[in-house]
Amino acid sequence: METQQFKHLLIKTAFSCMASDGHIDDLELKIIHKMCKESHLFDDINYKTELQEQAQLLSSEGKVFVNNYLKELQISDLDKEQELSIIDFAIQTIEADEEVQYSEVKFFKVIKSKLKLSKDEILERFPAIEDYLEEDIITDNHLIELLDDSFSKLGDFDILIQ
Repeated sequence: METQQFKHLLIKTAFSCMASDGHIDDLELKIIHKMCKESHLFDDINYKTELQEQAQLLSSEGKVFVNNYLKELQISDLDKEQELSIIDFAIQTIEADEEVQYSEVKFFKVIKSKLKLSKDEILERFPAIEDYLEEDIITDNHLIELLDDSFSKLGDFDILIQ
């Protein structure tokens, strides 16, 4: 995938994971800022503005926003390292507030289902997340249920970017 598109996909991944429990925690925002600041990949984009725009889109579009993100993730031509970066951004965001909600793990499973990585490839890089990869019976209906449950508490998301 082209680098510019990939940057935006990483930010959408972090944002979607942050919102998947229906609450945006300051610690989650801080970790996203940290990840973007520490990576030279984001030197040429205003990730703060992008997060603000995503919050507005999520508030106005709700599940349509999330479904569009997942479609984009699925059709993106990501290489193995890019997919591992998606996983990394998701994990760091989910674990940022030190309180992993089951809705976040379920959303992680949906993300993983859109990638080509195997469980073993993920665990090789991220061995501490074995619980996130516990098998569920994955069907199209099950994925819809996971999404509905994960984003059932959607409200207005206003992010104060500092």
